[in-house]
Amino acid sequence: MRHLIFSLLVFISFSNASAQKIENNNFSYEEDVTFTIKRFNNSKTTQYGNGTDNRVYIAQGARFKTAWIEISNNTKEDKEINFETFYLIDSQGKKYHVHIVVQSGKMGTTVERYKQQLKAGKERLFFAEFWPPYPKNEKIESMEVNGKIIKLKEVE
Repeated sequence: MRHLIFSLLVFISFSNASAQKIENNNFSYEEDVTFTIKRFNNSKTTQYGNGTDNRVYIAQGARFKTAWIEISNNTKEDKEINFETFYLIDSQGKKYHVHIVVQSGKMGTTVERYKQQLKAGKERLFFAEFWPPYPKNEKIESMEVNGKIIKLKEVE
């Protein structure tokens, strides 16, 4: 039941949030595993907890950023995607880590599970929310993934 409630909250926050759409991009996660950043959603609030002790956090003067990340496994074996290696980087060089991961279309998920399995030959959409809140009026222009800096460009 808590997963259903969380999924509904995620949907509501995505539908009410403003977005930064990213220009077509295709980055390498590892050999024959690629990812595309579709967009970033901005939200003033987030909810986090273990189901019995949920807390609502409000980002004053900042926004929680959620990336829509489409990952493709072009290999013949299942791969582990470690979201602990994904960071946003602001204009001052500060890093923001993933603190919630949800796989699109998957109702029963643990949001604290940062290592996700991606089956051979499959493509999946993940939502990754970053912590702490990102500066309110600043666009995301760079990320670090697996120790590599990538540059992002907003759709105009």
